[in-house]
Amino acid sequence: MTKKIELYIFLFSIFFFGVILFLFEEIFKNNFKNQFLLFVIPLLWPGIAHGSLDLYIAQRLKFIKSKKNLLMFSTLYLLVALSFLLLWFINSELSLFFFLLISIIHFGISDTLNKKNAKFYNFEIFLRGSIPIVLPTVFYEKTTDSIFSILSSENEFSKIVNEHIYVYFMILILFFLKDLFSKKSFKKNDYDQTLIEIFCIFVCFWSFEPLISFSLYFCFLHSIRHLNDEKNILKFSFLKLIKATLPLTFITSFTIVFIYYFLKDFEYAYVSSLFIILSCLTLPHMILVSFSKT
Repeated sequence: MTKKIELYIFLFSIFFFGVILFLFEEIFKNNFKNQFLLFVIPLLWPGIAHGSLDLYIAQRLKFIKSKKNLLMFSTLYLLVALSFLLLWFINSELSLFFFLLISIIHFGISDTLNKKNAKFYNFEIFLRGSIPIVLPTVFYEKTTDSIFSILSSENEFSKIVNEHIYVYFMILILFFLKDLFSKKSFKKNDYDQTLIEIFCIFVCFWSFEPLISFSLYFCFLHSIRHLNDEKNILKFSFLKLIKATLPLTFITSFTIVFIYYFLKDFEYAYVSSLFIILSCLTLPHMILVSFSKT
């Protein structure tokens, strides 16, 4: 039932923000700044805040058993983030490719419902994880190119992506459809919801511009599902869950305001700097969570 609630929240968010975007199309169309401001609160919570539970996940995995373990884990966590930041300065295209690849795996593992059939499970992981990365490139190529140009110091990345992304996605869908005809690949009651979820994610990224569609998916399906899963595993009350996520939410809010204060050029320097910093902090989170769910 909880998985259906997550789907209902996602569907409601698509309808709710779809109405807002329809009524105020002239304000939000092709405007990164206004789109970001529209989603800034859900991007903070539940969006970025869902990474607040990493220490609890590490404790659950028994990576942290003492203060010494806590220090070692925190140090390694930050080293991964700093190493990725260094790589970004050395080669932005390689770091962006690496980040997108890890994101595909992370989104797929985190949101996939079916784990009964290992073969089908792997295809569902890569299909689910690929939709947020691939569909914006397919349906909003110019917008995606402009985003890549902000994030990468070179112009070759988007060209390489555009040349290979269609073939990759078509092969993935064909294999997915081939296995989809067998309901034996699914746990009971997961078959219909899996199809509905993948269809809704597809429609979301087809209907809205990249920043909007990703915000809807990231905040109202991916983050909600992660928070709900960990809440149940850790046996937290909703109030305790909120308290556990507040520190990171405040720190992130301060960081966003701080960067915006010093970088007035929102469309370029601000977006680029904010994305790089958050992606560096997100990378160890994605690795940890993906490991915990495999």
